[in-house]
Amino acid sequence: MYDTLSYNWGSSKDTSTIYVNEQPVQDSVNLHDSLLGVRHARKTVSLWADALCIDQSNESEKSQQVAMMGQVHRHGRQTWISLGLPDEDWANGKWSPSPIADKNVGWLKRFVRGIWRLFWNHLVLRRSRLSRLGVTHVSDAVRLLESLEAKKLDGKYEKDAEMAKSMLTWLATREYWTRVWVMQEVALSDKDPICLFGQHRIPLLSLDSALPNWRNGGGSSP
Repeated sequence: MYDTLSYNWGSSKDTSTIYVNEQPVQDSVNLHDSLLGVRHARKTVSLWADALCIDQSNESEKSQQVAMMGQVHRHGRQTWISLGLPDEDWANGKWSPSPIADKNVGWLKRFVRGIWRLFWNHLVLRRSRLSRLGVTHVSDAVRLLESLEAKKLDGKYEKDAEMAKSMLTWLATREYWTRVWVMQEVALSDKDPICLFGQHRIPLLSLDSALPNWRNGGGSSP
């Protein structure tokens, strides 16, 4: 079994060196960053990436492989969507949104909500720890901004609000969303594709449901 990688090629002038079968290969910086995002510390990942698995100098092979792209993504175990490696505090794990607890909700109800979130993500959806953290990260950022707007909280949340807005704006305006091949690569995936950004992972369906809620509150759409 293999996973598939969906990413934005970026400029062909910006290249980086990777090693395939111990041989140096020049690839785009975006692909290099995407491979770093997918890499697993303790196991080998079998990955299909078009720039590496298709001879880009062979027009005949390229034509044949393009016709098979749908089949390649349909039969893959998991599709990874690489949105990039932003050099921001919200992407490197140094920051997480401040959860805002409703004063009208008791501690027991908040505790039950937390248990339900863990149960739903872990047992029902069987998400990995990193995926659960990514979902929580984005959801809490949206809730933080919504709560600040609705309750007009004091200034101690301003820094968190700026970080949350920066993260959500970055996610919503990625050039990746304008790619021609997005629909084919994503729609034909056997499982919900997982988006990678910085140290975080979040299933596409969760990201797709969180961002519209924030955009409808005044954010910009991609």
